[in-house]
This record gives sequence, C-alpha cells and structure tokens, in this order.
Amino acid sequence: MVNFDFEPVTLRELLPRVTFDGVLQTFILFSTVAAMALLTTPGYVKAGCLVGLFSQPFWFTATWRARQPGMFLVACIQTGFWIRGIVAYS
Repeated sequence: MVNFDFEPVTLRELLPRVTFDGVLQTFILFSTVAAMALLTTPGYVKAGCLVGLFSQPFWFTATWRARQPGMFLVACIQTGFWIRGIVAYS
C-alpha cells in the first residue's frame, strides 16, 4: 500500500540555493540573449531594443552590488544606446 503521509515543505527548503544575485544573473542572461536574438531578426529590432532596455535595471543592480564601476558605466552607456535604438526604429 502507498503511504500518502507527508509533511509540508517550505519554499526555502525547496529552493535553498536561490540567492538574489542568482536571480539577477538569470534575468541578465535571458533578457540579454533575447534582446540580441531579436536585434538580429529582421523586423524585430525595436523589440530587441525594448527587451534590452528592460534588462538594464538588472545590469545596474548586479554591477552596483559587485562594486564594478567600469561595468556600471558600460550599463549606463548601453542604456543610452537602447533608447537611441527605440527612438530610431519608432
């Protein structure tokens, strides 16, 4: 016979290795790759710029927390280029 008795499990027990930085890196990975894929697809350049702009807060937060001023500056400059692309393809 199958035993269906179980104790409740908390989310913390299910996902013990999830950290804020890990979540940031995951969002950076997927949003940036999606932006690059869209930028290289004809007709979807503006969408790529929008997704890229969406990824910037994650870049800002990750580089600020890691105390990487050079990468933070690159993220700021990159934000300008994402906005420029949105305006150019509007």
